[in-house]
Amino acid sequence: MIRLDHYQRTRVGCYAAALDKAVRGFAAADPSEMAELAGGALADGRLAIACLGHRFEVSHPDGRIRFRGTDFEPNVSLAIITLNHLARADGAAQTGRLVPYRELPDGQVFYGAFTRYALATLLAGFSGAPARLADAARLLGGEPAVSRADCTVRVPFFPRLLLTIQVWGADEELPGSANILFDAVAPHYVHTEDAAAVGSYVAHLLVALNRGAHPRDLADLGVV
Repeated sequence: MIRLDHYQRTRVGCYAAALDKAVRGFAAADPSEMAELAGGALADGRLAIACLGHRFEVSHPDGRIRFRGTDFEPNVSLAIITLNHLARADGAAQTGRLVPYRELPDGQVFYGAFTRYALATLLAGFSGAPARLADAARLLGGEPAVSRADCTVRVPFFPRLLLTIQVWGADEELPGSANILFDAVAPHYVHTEDAAAVGSYVAHLLVALNRGAHPRDLADLGVV
């Protein structure tokens, strides 16, 4: 599981406009429809959805997000991603066709940032020991997957937004490399700019978990 300071809300600061826009989009949509299309559920007026192995409860229309059964809130950037995702999800089926970030709509525009903040982070954290990626991914609800990479995992960020993460280890002849692939259906569930934030968020969490940075277990608090 993940320590609380990865999830506790940060100051809104420069995210104020983006958060306000996300809340307005969420508030304008029907909660029962959002729950169905995103693979969540609606109970007691709150929309529940899984995120990285945990469970969020989102009240409508104010868009306030909590971990199930607690007063803990997600980081503000994760809150924005979640609200945007719920408002955007259309229920489209997974295709099974994996694409790199740059092949998402306008992916080339954000690809430089995606490479710096997501792929470079994975490479720095796991190129020396690719097999450790699988252990870290399990803490996010992920599982091993098959590919030509030295280690590949599939991580469900949301029920219908899946990331396939690959790492190749460095050796004497070649440097290591890393990649994050999305199902081709991803644009039905997340904007390309948010997809970059998703990749970066997961990459940093995986590296932190690999370093053992989870002294406090959310399960002990009844969150999961």
